Amino acid sequence: MNTKTFLLLPLLTTHSAEPQKPIIFTVCDKPLATELLPTKPASEILSKPLTDTLEAHSPAPDQQWLSALSSQHHPFLHAAHLAFKDHRPLAISPDMIWLLLTQQAAAEVIKQPETYREFFADHKFGKRTLSVRRDEFIPGSANNDWHSVFQEFETKIIENTTDS
Repeated sequence: MNTKTFLLLPLLTTHSAEPQKPIIFTVCDKPLATELLPTKPASEILSKPLTDTLEAHSPAPDQQWLSALSSQHHPFLHAAHLAFKDHRPLAISPDMIWLLLTQQAAAEVIKQPETYREFFADHKFGKRTLSVRRDEFIPGSANNDWHSVFQEFETKIIENTTDS
């Protein structure tokens, strides 16, 4: 019988001071891949966005990223596919699962906004535009103060969200 080992990190944490050990499932006995996946410098990948125009990004001078990732694939699903296809170990952390759940919830709300409006918005119909203006920003500059923009958007979102 062929078996393969998968590594899954626990989804729930305890209040224990000791770190939790990963949960390992053996699925097939085929040897794991030994060759590393091809990478490129992150700065090279970021200089050529895959889809939309990239406004700015944090510096990543010494980072190497996978070069085979396409904008047509979800990064998590792509990683799972590569792990299965190439017999690579795969570690899944709770924040990955949380991101997948929140992305799917957001997609559902976007698809059917009227169904969920009462849970999020104070107004009854349509969309409300929330804007933050920064006339001093220079397009494409890494020196733009994005941190303050996100804080101001957060404040405006909270002001326009219901408590229910």
